[in-house]
This record gives sequence, structure tokens and C-alpha cells, in this order.
Amino acid sequence: MRYALAKAIKSLHLAGGHAMVSLKPYIRVDADDEIVRSVYQDGLWKDIFVKWPAVYGNSTDIVPDTLGPSSTLFGYDSSKRLVAFVDFFQPIAGEWWEAWLNQLRKQIPWDGFVLEDNEPAALTSKSETTVGLVCPKNSTLESPKYSPSAVDVWNSKEATNLLSDETICMVALHKIENATYRHYDVHNIYGHSQAVSTKNAIWKLTGKRGFLISDSSFAGTGTVAGAWFKTSLKESVPTAIRQSIISALEFNLFGMTAAGGSAEVFPVNASDCIKWQVFTTFHILAKSVVTSCSMDSNTASFAPVRKAIDTRFLLLPYLYTLFFHGLMEGEAIYRPLFFEYGTKLHNRNVLDIDDQFFWGSGVMFAPSLENNPTRSVYFPHDTFYQIDSGMKIVGDTRRKPVDMPENQMAVFLRAGYIIPTQPRLGAMSTSAARRNPFSLLIALHEHSDGSAVANGNLFWDDGESLDTVEKRDYMSWVIFNKWQEGNFSRSLLDYDVERNLIKNLTDNLTFGSLVVYGFDCSESPGITLRLDGRPLTMDRDNYSLHFEQEHKVLLSISFIRITCTYM
Repeated sequence: MRYALAKAIKSLHLAGGHAMVSLKPYIRVDADDEIVRSVYQDGLWKDIFVKWPAVYGNSTDIVPDTLGPSSTLFGYDSSKRLVAFVDFFQPIAGEWWEAWLNQLRKQIPWDGFVLEDNEPAALTSKSETTVGLVCPKNSTLESPKYSPSAVDVWNSKEATNLLSDETICMVALHKIENATYRHYDVHNIYGHSQAVSTKNAIWKLTGKRGFLISDSSFAGTGTVAGAWFKTSLKESVPTAIRQSIISALEFNLFGMTAAGGSAEVFPVNASDCIKWQVFTTFHILAKSVVTSCSMDSNTASFAPVRKAIDTRFLLLPYLYTLFFHGLMEGEAIYRPLFFEYGTKLHNRNVLDIDDQFFWGSGVMFAPSLENNPTRSVYFPHDTFYQIDSGMKIVGDTRRKPVDMPENQMAVFLRAGYIIPTQPRLGAMSTSAARRNPFSLLIALHEHSDGSAVANGNLFWDDGESLDTVEKRDYMSWVIFNKWQEGNFSRSLLDYDVERNLIKNLTDNLTFGSLVVYGFDCSESPGITLRLDGRPLTMDRDNYSLHFEQEHKVLLSISFIRITCTYM
């Protein structure tokens, strides 16, 4: 089994893909695999598992099978097998975890992990006849005087309504430095502790960033891991989309910029399934499980999903640049409209918009909600351009009907921004897409005097090395233009190279095209492009730029096609 999996992952690596392996916060105590049994025994010897308090050594309040050697607390996984939970708060547990992941990597060449059930989750006994962990009911930690309302919401009707329902006992013990803490005290940061230990192991074992996603998170987890959140489709799809947008916004407010909702769905009709797949493609973390739609991905009805994936790939350089700003300035990536448009200059309706969102400041999304040919979209007091048609929309803080092809995502560029992009061009991985030519989407913001401006920037590095910003091993371009006083013969597009050094970059980066929104090329006698202050003039006959000499920059410009959209 592991040999076949390792072989499949190697094939994935050759195609430019990466493999994420699912990890639990526990290890089986009676595993069939000899290596897993050996790792468990090593954990017992190093004393790195969560324990029962000594008082329960001979207690009838717990199930005898859950009392392991040295008072180790055993729980049950979803297959009802006994497991021991790792106490990640101990430094020695982090070392043990790293050694285990290193052994795993020799058999399965992983690139990152999905941490599952690290709330931590455990089967708890609902009655005398069911298998599960039994916690002391007479403990005030299990039944506090004031119980969180989430306990009743989370638990089923058969639950015991203890805090430990579906998790380990609140009386369980953890070691932090030289002190002992009850699980009651550290439950909310248990998943965070596993994420920190796992990320440290990834960095040390691979020398690369790797990728990590955690089911459970806390304040600060965003520095080491991304997060999945789940949205139920038991309600209507429009309701689920709104709830999912709110969840994504909340995670960004908590510093979890790499967050996304799962596209695994309950059985729904094909149209609703496609809507959900398209929508979740534009979460910062996108996960698509197309098999749940029960349809052939080659059919015409699946076209909106393919288009959504193409659009996501197109915008990845912009998204990657937003992560750079998130690191440097702490900016949110996935934003509500009121982040960009405060109530002082716009009406308070902007606070109620839960069916639209921004990536950064420059791109606004409006997902399909109903099976209608149009969609009501709220436009703040600003100018926007539809990314496909180039249609200009002047907002007035009211909703406007916008043509909405069935089940597709409406994407709008905000005037005044330059968006760096890379077309997918058939690429099946981000590794392949990174080699494609760059394009610039220039959305002009017009002033009353006839001038128009737009600004943007691009951050780029090798995509996997550690600490590229700290080591200044990256490329950063500031891009801006200005159409002065309506005189298009004086139109300028400037590139200022802030930083231009990437040691490990092997891709041959080129610019391939400019798309200017809100500008009529036919009225222009010429456009001037300046690179590092040196003017380069457009050929007015075919609106292309040809440069004979090579510029001493990583991002070379050998041919540019300029397209203008003016509607």
C-alpha cells in the first residue's frame, strides 16, 4: 500500500504537483504496522503522551481499557481502535513527532500535511453499550456551573452534555515546561500546539516552506498553518454561500489569511453543486471534490467550474503579492466591502453585504446565488470593470443588475489598480503556471480633469524557500501609470524595480501582454512604456512593443501585446 502511494506521489512530483498527507494528533497503540508500534513504544519510553491524573489509577469512573502504561490516557478513534494522544506542549514530544514524520517521509515523500481531528476529537461513550472514552461525571470540570452554549449545539441528542463530549476528558494532564495543566485549561490551543510542532518539523526536514492545514486553530495559528472551515449545504446554497463568506472573513480578521471552505457537499441538484464548486474556488484555500457532484467533469454543465479554475490561476500572481503584504503589513487578503468603503463616505448598507467580497483592494467577487440570468450586485461609490467584457460600471452605493451566466462567478476590477496575472494556458499545477508569461490588467481611474491613473505591484520569489523576505531573496516591482490631461500621446506606464534578486529562480519570466480597461487605443497616437526610467514606445500600427536589446532584469520584456477595452 505504502509503496503504491509513494510511487503515485513521485509521479505527481514529476508533473509539478505536491502531496498532502492526513495526520491525526494520536497514534494507535495496537497498530498492525510494525513501524507504528515501534514509534508508539518510543513515545511511551519518552513519556510524551497525555495522561490520566493519578487518582484515577484504580477508579471505576473510567473504562479500564483507557488506562495505559504510566497512566497514559487511551481514547478511541473513529474505527474504535485504542489511541494515545500526543502531548505537543512538551519539547521532547516535538522531537519525537519530527522523528516520526522523518520515518514516514522515507516511505511516503510528503510535501505537507492536513491535521485532522486535532480539536482533539475522540469517541466518547453515550451509553453503557457503546464503545468510547468515559470521563468522570462527578468532576466540576466536566459539568461546570455555566456550560458554553456550543456544547448543546455541537452534541447530538444522545450526548451526555459534558464538556468532554466528542473530545478527551477535561481532567487529562499535559506538561508545559515544569508545570502540569489540565486539558480543561489548554483544550483551545491543543490543535495550535500540534500545528507549531508539525511546521517546525516540515521546515527542518525539508528545508522548504511546505504546506500545512489544520482543522483546529487559535490566535497565532495563521503564522504556521492554514485552516479549513466547513459549511453545511443542508440549507439552501445561497444561505451556505453567505455563511461561508462570513466564515472566511472572520478567519482573516483572526490572522488566518490562508483559510478556505471545503467543497465537499451533501447530495443536491447539479446546478447547486456547480454553484458551490465555483464559489469555493475563490476561497483563499480552494478544495474541490468534484466526485460529490455525481456528474462528468467533461460535460458542458461543468464548464463554469473549468472557467473558475482558469480565473483563479490567472489571478494567482496578484494573490501571491497579497500574501507578501499580509506578511509585511498584516493586511487581510479576503475582505468585506466595509474594509474598503467606510460608512462615513458610503451609506450603511455596505455593512450588510454578505454575498460579495474582495481579494485585497483591487478585485471584487459576486458569486452566483440563484438560477437567474442577472444578479443584483452592490456597487460602492467607485468605478469597476467586468474582468471578461471590460464593461465599465460606475457605482452609486446601490445595487445594480448585472448579467450573470449560469452558475458563474462575477469578477470586477476596481478602477485605479493594476493586477499582475499569469494565464493558465493549460497548466495543471502552480509550478507549471509560474513559467507562463505575465500579463497586467490595468483598470484606469479617471479624474475630472481628464487624467487617469492606476497603480499596482508584483512580488515574486522561488515559491518554496524559507525566509526569502528576511534574506531579501525576492523580486518586487512597483507598477504605475498616468494618462495626463486627456492627452494620450503622453500616456506613461512605469516599472520601478524595488528588489530584483532571486537566487534559486530557474524560470524564464517574461511579460506577454497588457490589458487596459477604460482606454480607447484607437484614439491614441502612441503609448510610452518606461522600464527603469528608460522610455520604450509602442508601435501604433499593431499596438505591440518590440525591444531589440535585452534588459538586465529577471523579468524580461521581449514582446508585449496591448489590448484596450472601452465600453
